[in-house]
Amino acid sequence: MLSDTERQIAARCEGQAADVSTALRKRERLNESFAPFCVGCRWGKTLMSRLNVALCLLVIGLPLLSGCGGGPDYRDVKSTISAVPSDKARLVFFRLNSFGGGAATLRVQINDATAGYVPNGSLLRIDRAPGDIHIAIKRTGVLGALDSGQAEMNARVEAGQEYYFQVGPSNSCDFSTFGYGGCGVMLAVTNSMDETTQCGAGWCIASRPKEDAIPKLDNLTVETPEP
Repeated sequence: MLSDTERQIAARCEGQAADVSTALRKRERLNESFAPFCVGCRWGKTLMSRLNVALCLLVIGLPLLSGCGGGPDYRDVKSTISAVPSDKARLVFFRLNSFGGGAATLRVQINDATAGYVPNGSLLRIDRAPGDIHIAIKRTGVLGALDSGQAEMNARVEAGQEYYFQVGPSNSCDFSTFGYGGCGVMLAVTNSMDETTQCGAGWCIASRPKEDAIPKLDNLTVETPEP
């Protein structure tokens, strides 16, 4: 028998699958309306249909399905989360739902060791020893390959304290216009001016006060950290 949380996840996935199916049916009807104007109608219609289905899956399906997995919603489990251990620091990495970069998962590394993964619309909670740490987030492609794009930050964390880091795509530089070199210079200047936000090639990590972060977490799924 499914638990309440499992039923909620299943319902959300079914709804997202229905959205993709509806979009594909609309695209097929559009193809049929243009079919009389095609040259080599049957071949053209088939080709258009296949191209449009592929486009729908890439543009619509993947960002939707990327938020389908993961654990329970934070709002359903937050009352069961234990207090921060007295000898540990708690790090919470959260990523709001966004269309841009939605199909990519972010790998979180602390001191060069993988701590876990943050898909679109999720959070990752980690308890670890206090001290100086180096954080890096790296984009992982839809097939698991490590793509270009990462951001890094240094932090000092203390025992018994919670720290919140928002991760996600950067909108601060148009790489298609300025290129990686130009954007690299811009981001280096920006990073030197604000140590609480560090951006790399298309991605950012930002330290957030607890009172600002907590209200944003309810609609996110809770991911399991690496052992």
